[in-house]
Amino acid sequence: MFGIMNEPHDVDGIKLAATYNRVLKDIRATDATNTILLDGLGFAHDLSWTGEKRGTPLGALVRDPGNNLVIDVHRYLDDYSADGKQICNPGSGSSVLVEATEWARANNMRLFLGEFAAAQNEACYKELRDLLKYLAVNTDVWMGYSWFGVYAGQKGYHTPDQGFWYSIDPGGPDAQDFSGATPDDPRLKILLEGP
Repeated sequence: MFGIMNEPHDVDGIKLAATYNRVLKDIRATDATNTILLDGLGFAHDLSWTGEKRGTPLGALVRDPGNNLVIDVHRYLDDYSADGKQICNPGSGSSVLVEATEWARANNMRLFLGEFAAAQNEACYKELRDLLKYLAVNTDVWMGYSWFGVYAGQKGYHTPDQGFWYSIDPGGPDAQDFSGATPDDPRLKILLEGP
């Protein structure tokens, strides 16, 4: 897969679509048939393909001459849907991807959940399980997913004194203890149960 750009933002949608179209045309001119991942406006928020309020939706403007395009979606389970809180909204796991799924199905497009995560608490564990169930029953649209996290112990990202609270390294969060002395993060176990 080719990933063209990660999380474009603060850019005009029409200009971004024109840039994407030029890049797609140039890649296909090399006879490359690879799947190409494209992010939407606003940090890869899926609604920029379906109904972006800042301008014309990208879905109406971008065309891949090789017909092998996948939309890279970044979504979270908080009310901002951008990893801003450690609280997951009730019902978000089964609802946050519905609009994008319906749009993709209606437009014969494929989606990849390239960034998602949930905090460490029972409410978020429930929403995470529901999200994975949703992906499992919509595999005609969703071709995969990737958890968002950083390496254990990295400082300065949301919690400067304790590392990154989305890290799911084996051996416990931010512990980097692979000896088995500490348990795996519960979210890792949930992911391993998923599709």
